[in-house]
Amino acid sequence: MKWKDCIGVKVKKIKPDLERAYSMLSLAERRLNSINRRRHIENSEFLVEDYYECIKELITSILFSKGYKSYSHECLILFLEDEIQGFTKDEIKLVDQLRC
Repeated sequence: MKWKDCIGVKVKKIKPDLERAYSMLSLAERRLNSINRRRHIENSEFLVEDYYECIKELITSILFSKGYKSYSHECLILFLEDEIQGFTKDEIKLVDQLRC
C-alpha cells in the first residue's frame, strides 16, 4: 500500500489546521520531555511506547498542516515513507516496528 491509497479511505482531506498542528507538536514536545525525565527509572517497554506516540504526534502535526486527518497508524507510516524526505528505509522500518 502507498500513501495515496490511504486518502479517502483511511485518511480524510480537511482544511489545513495549523492550530491543531501546533497543538500536536506541543504534545509531542511535552511527551519527549517526560520521557527524558523518566528514562533512567522506568521500564524500557513503556518508554518505547512513548517514543512511538511522540513520533506519531509529530507525523500527525505535519498531516494537519497539510490538510489531512489520518484514522490509521499504518497510513501515518506510509505518509512518512512516501511524502517526507530524508528518512532511510531502515528508519521507516524501525518506526513501523514500533507501531506493532
